[in-house]
Amino acid sequence: MKDRPPKSRPSNVIAYVALGIVSLIGLFLLGQTLKSFESESQRSHPRIAVNRT
Repeated sequence: MKDRPPKSRPSNVIAYVALGIVSLIGLFLLGQTLKSFESESQRSHPRIAVNRT
């Protein structure tokens, strides 16, 4: 009864790992979208970029 269940620690570890992965994916997607938006706005859609800003 005194021994803590081993499921508590792995769950916390999995939660932290999931948060880290989600944050990395979010940053990666943000970088890709910003790069693609900048390249598209400079190449073919300058009017849309000016109107949005």
